Amino acid sequence: IEAPVTVPGGGLGGTFTIMDVITVNTTSLTEDDDGLVDGSGPSGSMQVEVRGFVDGNGTVIATRVRERGSSDFTDVRLRGPIDNIVNPTFEILGVTVDTATAVSIFDDTVSPAQLINATTFFNRVSDGTPVQVEDATFSSGPPFITSGDIEIED
Repeated sequence: IEAPVTVPGGGLGGTFTIMDVITVNTTSLTEDDDGLVDGSGPSGSMQVEVRGFVDGNGTVIATRVRERGSSDFTDVRLRGPIDNIVNPTFEILGVTVDTATAVSIFDDTVSPAQLINATTFFNRVSDGTPVQVEDATFSSGPPFITSGDIEIED
């Protein structure tokens, strides 16, 4: 995940929200070289990258959190299992992704990766398929991603 976050002066702490609806949990094992979690680093609005995994309960566990520059709602990235698939949209972790505005759609599960259209995308995915959207635009209320590069992941 990479998106704008407002980091409070005391840090992000054990739990924070990114993209309005994704709750991220940190642990003592979360790598935090920039001090965003414990508050020893910068605060304010910034682009934050979260690396981690979704556990069996659907909880996002961060293995790494780092600062990636100024907030940029037009350069977000989100990767995870998809659900609520209704052409032309699907959700990743509660954030709706619009394929109608996609810059490109690739299937990385084949070699070499294939450029595909939205119809082929929806024929190849199902609930739980890992998908990444990058170089995309995020808007709030409700959380929505447009204009990105979409990839079906291995």
